[in-house]
Amino acid sequence: MSILYIDASMGITGAKLLGALIGCLERPGQFIGRFNDIGFEGIRLESSETAVRGISGRIIEFKRSGQEDYEDEIDEDMEPRRHRSHHRHVMRALPDVAELIDELSVSGRVRRRAAAVYEMMAEADAKVRGEDMRDVILHRTGSRDVIASVVGVFMALEELNCDKILSSPIAVGSGRTRTSKGETDIPIPVIAELLDGIPSIPGTESFEMCTAEGVALIKSIAESFGEAPEISAKRSGAGFGTREYRNGVNCVRAEIGDIAVTAANAAEVELESELYGESGAAIDHMLSRLLDEGVRDAYTLPIVSAVNGRGVLLKVICAETAADDAARCILANTSAASVRRRGSAVYEMDAEDTEILTSMGKIRMKQIEGYGIRRIIPSREDTEAAAERNGISYAEAYERIKREAGV
Repeated sequence: MSILYIDASMGITGAKLLGALIGCLERPGQFIGRFNDIGFEGIRLESSETAVRGISGRIIEFKRSGQEDYEDEIDEDMEPRRHRSHHRHVMRALPDVAELIDELSVSGRVRRRAAAVYEMMAEADAKVRGEDMRDVILHRTGSRDVIASVVGVFMALEELNCDKILSSPIAVGSGRTRTSKGETDIPIPVIAELLDGIPSIPGTESFEMCTAEGVALIKSIAESFGEAPEISAKRSGAGFGTREYRNGVNCVRAEIGDIAVTAANAAEVELESELYGESGAAIDHMLSRLLDEGVRDAYTLPIVSAVNGRGVLLKVICAETAADDAARCILANTSAASVRRRGSAVYEMDAEDTEILTSMGKIRMKQIEGYGIRRIIPSREDTEAAAERNGISYAEAYERIKREAGV
């Protein structure tokens, strides 16, 4: 399993993250050439290599061409670089950014992921301002430079094609800063809203160390946060900012590699779970997801239960260190309420019986919650009775009940 680890302990911006990811690519120069051919009018990506305090990496710049667009360029300190004699700051709302992204010659997945990051930022901004997210003007994040950095990050991730992305907590800085609304604490309200639910640290500097797009990018791609795992690093990169840090190095670092084999993760465990009412396609999808999680093998055996009827017994063989992720994958992608670990722990979610009134009558339901997963499962007996009363198949009754329950 390939792991990408992002070190945001010295802050994060879109450009710095892009620089770090480009450094992890096998052919950085070819990637830059491809980016410059996606049709981003008036923008050209350039990269220069540098080294600061023993750390080698690159500075990313988006060069402007033509005279048709006189936006203020934005540096990572969130101050406009007013080196032109005339300026016309282009005001972009979410629909304008979405339209610009949609015109680029990139994959559909890159478009969707970049658009989702902008929706996240617009939603946070709207919540702070008390406005509709589609009406919020994205001042700094709506600049072409920032849009280009977001699109570039997802293009680089598509090329890296890693199995899992992890990140350090994000350094946000400390003290106070001046905005268009006056002085405010760091992090500013929009970034504080984006940071909700993910770990952050003050960092080493008494100014802003992260930007909205940097936080939104990490929030959208990182599966978990913490210290760097033990990986056999294949490639690494660092993206530098231009502002000088007093107490650290202004960069984002990244490394990609495979999980290092240790005595702990060399040991294997066996997981099993009983599955009922799952379609063949659903089981195939879940087995594929388990292989993506890095399990050594996964297979099913037919079983018959006196209580639940016909089903399959899922068996998974994986490394000790992959057991939690494999169990979570099973619980998230099937109707299973528990996963047994042979001779050891049981991954079991909390279950509560409830009842809802549907168009086919009252149906008993089991509400299951745990490991960040919530699911409502209709009673098999009540579903069969509802199907018989209404002259429809079990599968049709089951899906109708789930829709009416809001599942």
